[in-house]
Amino acid sequence: MTKPPPSAAPILVVDDEEVIASALGEILRQAKYEVVTMSQPLAALEELRKREFSVIITDQRMPGLSGLDLLAEARRVQPNATRILITGVLNLDTVIEAINQGEIFRFIVKPWLREEFLATVNNGLQRYELLCQNVRLQAATQAMNEMYFFGFNGFWHPSMKSFIRDFPARLKTAPALVEYKPNDSNDRNKM
Repeated sequence: MTKPPPSAAPILVVDDEEVIASALGEILRQAKYEVVTMSQPLAALEELRKREFSVIITDQRMPGLSGLDLLAEARRVQPNATRILITGVLNLDTVIEAINQGEIFRFIVKPWLREEFLATVNNGLQRYELLCQNVRLQAATQAMNEMYFFGFNGFWHPSMKSFIRDFPARLKTAPALVEYKPNDSNDRNKM
């Protein structure tokens, strides 16, 4: 197993059976992940509103709030967090509902295999890191575009002024668009 990528955001594990939440948390801690375990889905929802998580792992069947409902709300509150659903019974209706409601990254079926579980979490964490990096890069690109286009003091960059000034003339001198005219070699009706 490779070393998990560093992440500022911990992993949230939610299961109403405290034994399972503790077992999953211990597996993740042994693999050097930072983990928060909770047994109350409504309390977990409040925690999601307070702090950021990289991966959210939850059981499907819980009192008060199902895993699908928790992950659907997690999607709204923390769209970059990777969402993983643990279930004892995997049926087509659950899969379709999970895809439509919470955009689930992966399903883990009980009983799980330790190495598969860790690989799934590691892949989910990498996904989270890539999404966060993408957000940072888009923001940096937007800022650089605005600085180039508008300059540092709210004025256009000199090269943009000339581009905009000369644009109508460039349009007039641009080559005409090529028209499609059928001929013998490309006329399909003659086949």
